[in-house]
Amino acid sequence: MKLQWMVTESITSIASNLAQVKTEELEAAEEESGAIGKFIQAFEEQISRVEVADGGMLNIQQPNVAVQVQSVLADDLMRGLVLSLAGSSLSDLTKSNITINAPTQADRDDVIATRPDIIAQVNIPPSILSVISSTTLLSNGSGEYVRVIFNVFSTPALFISKSLRTISGDSEVFNRSANSPVISLSIGQGKVAALTEFINFTFTTIKSGYVNSVCSFWDEEVEDWSQDGCVLVSGFASSDERYDKDGVRCACNHLTNFAVIMGFEDQTA
Repeated sequence: MKLQWMVTESITSIASNLAQVKTEELEAAEEESGAIGKFIQAFEEQISRVEVADGGMLNIQQPNVAVQVQSVLADDLMRGLVLSLAGSSLSDLTKSNITINAPTQADRDDVIATRPDIIAQVNIPPSILSVISSTTLLSNGSGEYVRVIFNVFSTPALFISKSLRTISGDSEVFNRSANSPVISLSIGQGKVAALTEFINFTFTTIKSGYVNSVCSFWDEEVEDWSQDGCVLVSGFASSDERYDKDGVRCACNHLTNFAVIMGFEDQTA
């Protein structure tokens, strides 16, 4: 287990360093060989293999990537979960606090999103347990556990979208891009999809002045952002004083990598 954790720490460090590479260089590497997409797949596969003891966790925080793998009691999952990354800045996630906990009364009252230190947050409803395969539950004789993986990329730089590049490249005054951290989430083994009760996501935004929020997930099959199964709960259709304060909230009926696509129009052009 120790060697596995060391490998996971190393690949997380590489992911963090890659996220700082110039956009043009990342795009060139992806276009030439698909290297960035392949790396993301390898990164996620490594994290999915991480073993933690019942009730235990692995926490890794690099400047641009924060990862937590936690073994959660199924009984706790029945009450729902709140996954949070809190901190003062996106520039260094080593100074943030990443947690996976049962919801507090504030979470149930739906006021947690107003906290100014929330960088990324996920609210998982209790109904999630009903769609998790029984093969996912790990029994130790005293209870059943479910592995929850929560990681946040401070930037969407490693998720290179051809469609967004095309839209922005065709216009000198309009830019459309992912403008939030990327939240990645998995529970148990295999895919969790077509949920009857949506999972809620709260995103802080990276750049101000962007509008027209669209909740999206990274579709690995087409290697691009897609909106299927995701809806905007609260965001901004136009410039607003609340923009940087409240961020954007989304709801999706499946688990994978999520971000918010937004647009910016250069009024001076």
